Amino acid sequence: MSVRGTTAGATSIPFWRNVRVLSWIGQAAFLLLVALVAAWLYGNVTAGMQRIGIGGGYGFLNQSAGFEIGVKPVPYTPQDSYWRAFLVGVLNTLSVTVLGIVLATILGLLMGIAQLSSNWLIARLAQAYVAIFRNTPLLVQLLFWYLAVFLRLPRVQEAIALPGPIYLSNRGVTMVGLGPTESFGVWRRRGRVGWRPAAPLCTFW
Repeated sequence: MSVRGTTAGATSIPFWRNVRVLSWIGQAAFLLLVALVAAWLYGNVTAGMQRIGIGGGYGFLNQSAGFEIGVKPVPYTPQDSYWRAFLVGVLNTLSVTVLGIVLATILGLLMGIAQLSSNWLIARLAQAYVAIFRNTPLLVQLLFWYLAVFLRLPRVQEAIALPGPIYLSNRGVTMVGLGPTESFGVWRRRGRVGWRPAAPLCTFW
């Protein structure tokens, strides 16, 4: 009888002393607080935008962008909409991502093979490369390359010419190609094609 009474008393815990119930109440209160703060911020932002005459929503994406983009995988002019500019940006991001994955895979494979080399110097250099880039924070690497390397490069007017033709300046690595002139259509009907140096095909960083 005493054991049953003790067990029954242990199971009938008031809800204000039940740890599980209190945890649920705490989580619900926290979510309610977050929702109230979000609603307050949304109201303040909306009121501020209305006060200075800025409309909300995504209607501006149909307006003319009014700016140029250097690398255009699809046709784009400053008169196109922000949607078109957004599409160009997405395609540029995807192209850089794919290129980065391919180059990183090749470089990683070469470094892995180099670490297994029987040549002492090659193996140690590969190990040092991996150790430096693996143990250095990415932010430190970005700051180093930008401040200590890229900003030290010459201006575009004094770019370093590399074979290709590839030009190295403080604006990036630029590969120059050929593009049709404004009279391309007229010359084509005459059986000739006019070419001129075009805008950079691609610029890295």
